[in-house]
Amino acid sequence: MSVTVNDLLKLPCLKESEVLAGHGGLYKIVASISVLEYADVSALQNDLFNNNEFRGGEIVISGLVNIKDNVDAQCANIRRLAQVGEVGLILYYVGIFMPRVDQRLIDTANELDFVLICMPKNRMDLRYSEAISEVMEAIFKDQNDNVYFANEILERVSHLPRSQRNIETVLKMASDRLHISLFLTDASYHVLNSVAWPRTLNLNLEELIKQMDLSRPEELVPIKVHETDAWLHHAPLIWNNKTQMHLFIIKENAPINLNLLKHTGELVKLAVNIWNSKHTEFVMSELVQAILNDEPMNMRRLANFFKIDVASINNMWIIRPGSHIKEDEKGKMIQRQILDIATNILKNRCSTLIIDIYDGSIVVFMDKQSMVESSTELACELENALAQNEIDATLVICYNLETTTDVRQAYLAVSNGVEYARKIFCHKKQLTLHEILFAQVCNDVIVSGEEAIKNKLKDLTLLSANTDHRYTDLVDTLEIFLLEADSNIAKTAELMFLHKNTIKYRIRCINERLCYPVMKMPEANDLYLACAIRRLLGDKQW
Repeated sequence: MSVTVNDLLKLPCLKESEVLAGHGGLYKIVASISVLEYADVSALQNDLFNNNEFRGGEIVISGLVNIKDNVDAQCANIRRLAQVGEVGLILYYVGIFMPRVDQRLIDTANELDFVLICMPKNRMDLRYSEAISEVMEAIFKDQNDNVYFANEILERVSHLPRSQRNIETVLKMASDRLHISLFLTDASYHVLNSVAWPRTLNLNLEELIKQMDLSRPEELVPIKVHETDAWLHHAPLIWNNKTQMHLFIIKENAPINLNLLKHTGELVKLAVNIWNSKHTEFVMSELVQAILNDEPMNMRRLANFFKIDVASINNMWIIRPGSHIKEDEKGKMIQRQILDIATNILKNRCSTLIIDIYDGSIVVFMDKQSMVESSTELACELENALAQNEIDATLVICYNLETTTDVRQAYLAVSNGVEYARKIFCHKKQLTLHEILFAQVCNDVIVSGEEAIKNKLKDLTLLSANTDHRYTDLVDTLEIFLLEADSNIAKTAELMFLHKNTIKYRIRCINERLCYPVMKMPEANDLYLACAIRRLLGDKQW
């Protein structure tokens, strides 16, 4: 929960007020309240707006006394307050100083979803202090009850103008919420962003970190800030098992709660991923990681922010570049190319789509119900697009995943078994999760030892009759017929570059030597497993 403008309207001090405009902004989050004392437009423009200081999340109190008869100036104020992220204006003393609220001001507020609240008209006995004390009490109570604030801050930033959606704004919001100073640095401790609390405080990070041991992060270290007792916290921010940034948090007079420190680190890391400072790139790697790591709370928080219905997701695709593609710059370029191709194919075909690079693979989550075509058609289109771009990659399709636990188990199974499956189904560029799990079963048989292998391959030995040297041809044909051609004569002939009659003859010979048709169940199950184990063994034949 977070305090919204709509919540404030229920307070005793605002119960008699009237919302004149900006109803679309009633559910914006309010972080503080302030008074607009002097509303001259030119002065505001010079002293408040041009310095690009973020003041968002506030609701403003004013009587607009010095521009009470200037409607153009009133509208300009509304626009500029909205520009820096203010959520609304509470108008006092209408009918006393400001004669009435002009329709143009109402229209401007509606255009911007900027909440315009009018206190009871013709009342001189109204006091700013009543609204200030009750609003701040509601905000403080909410903050004490809800210590996890990352989602609230990210949501507030998402409603700001594009120019305000950045790391600096997130740090300022965290600073205002917790009364802390923050420094964000690169891996070499060069300061990228810094925010002081209070804003006028002058801090030098180089001097501060001399008072701590950087080799022991995550500790609260007592320090001195201008002769005042303070505590310094150092949190390395890690991506792909490598420290990419450092976050330093300073709190004066009393140490900050460790949970709040942890939440602040999570917030900054998420913000860096969402609003890359160099390209304002919107990425979903944190959400993908939360799903694959089966972190329900983090996943739901991120999904809520991204407006994604995670519960509707029941399909996962994993696109794995060929095993010969290395994790170097060229390999990463290929991963990015695959990501772009898959995104272009899928982005308008599914209402729910999450796609990103994760641990060298391209991971796609989607809901089956919203697909305009079947998943088979989309998979074939993607396979063809990769082939046209001469990209060697395997698409693994995992369907009917009911929970995030299922998703994580499926991903781990693919990570462990995809190379085995590639050897078994060497002509396929599309695999299913069941084929991956089957490949793992085959490998388990091989790991069990010689006796287990011989027991599973015994039916294949029946294909060798006396001194017949056609054993290899028959087994190779059987492998392709079962493992890649879906037991189709024409497809087998195509894959082996042979005539269909040749394949028919070989299948007839196989049936005769086995004494049962190759498609007869349940014998076909054992035959399928035997072919797969033999394919996985490769040159290591028993």
